[in-house]
Amino acid sequence: MIFNENPFDDIKNILDHIDSLAEASSLGKAEIDTDQLWEVITSCRRDIPYEHGEDGASSFKKAAWFMLWFVNISPIVTRFYSGEHSLAKFKSNAVVAFDIGLAALENSVLHTEGEGEKTISNPISISDHAYKDALEALSKPLRPEDQFRAWSLFLEQLVYKTNRHCEYPELSYYPDLMD
Repeated sequence: MIFNENPFDDIKNILDHIDSLAEASSLGKAEIDTDQLWEVITSCRRDIPYEHGEDGASSFKKAAWFMLWFVNISPIVTRFYSGEHSLAKFKSNAVVAFDIGLAALENSVLHTEGEGEKTISNPISISDHAYKDALEALSKPLRPEDQFRAWSLFLEQLVYKTNRHCEYPELSYYPDLMD
């Protein structure tokens, strides 16, 4: 869905996804600043704060980086929800960014060192409470570079809830507080 070889494929996929969400929200058609959407795509590709760049970044890092830039630049002009709707208090750009981030992760392939490729094959689930907390966090002013690692880790752990086969081997961590 995102980070395709051709950035115009990203634009098309994102616009199609936004249209589907707008229709489902009964908005009908969303107003999008396409110049700002292009800025999201180009910012994601040139600025990813990972030592191996875009090509070496995991699906989690790419999804988080996209979400943060999408919210930071906010290309959607239209409010998707209003009135008493449970999502009305969140920014439309936050709702869409999170949805695209999760959609981009579904069925993506993870390249793990020493363990080969693993596919995120099970649906990603999140509680209503955690979903709204995530949207609230994405609705606040942010700087992508400050929140990149935290959102990458959040998405990774969210995926592992329903895709245990993708998780790295667990270690028990008990800090030695007594010397």
